[in-house]
Amino acid sequence: MTLSKAVNELMIERFENIWSSDVDVVCVTTNGTVINGRNIMGGGIAAEAKDLVKNQNSEDLQLKYGASIDAYGHTLRNLGQYYPLNKMLMAFPTKQRINTKADLYTIEESFTSLCYFSMIFPELKIGLPRPGCNLGGLDWDSQVKPLLLDLWPEHDRIQIFHYKQQGT
Repeated sequence: MTLSKAVNELMIERFENIWSSDVDVVCVTTNGTVINGRNIMGGGIAAEAKDLVKNQNSEDLQLKYGASIDAYGHTLRNLGQYYPLNKMLMAFPTKQRINTKADLYTIEESFTSLCYFSMIFPELKIGLPRPGCNLGGLDWDSQVKPLLLDLWPEHDRIQIFHYKQQGT
């Protein structure tokens, strides 16, 4: 695989908490499991998003995304704008089922959709935790990063965050 220097320079990797960052959109990496109408958001950034939304807005994010999966499938989906976070949340599928490893095909589909979203809304800065890594079980350097670099748009509005739990 040959990567141009320009593409590599457009991928910004940040080592900070995504919730306190300056991004407008936070991608919440998700699985496609729905039980009793609720998407399972049991760990990582999905669990943090679920808890933040419930504590600050009294809304059930699991129920909202579960209904979306039932209606439209497990795809990149706008979950809404939340205050006082002042961030839009975007479901970013990385695997089909909970308790399975993330898969590169799902990540590729989600990232391609995110690139289109970023072109439609060029004013938004988007934060994406390293998809499929950590709880997804994939390796960032050898599996996920090369895939994303092949698909990377010609702008720097999508920024990669190395996941840090809230408060760290």
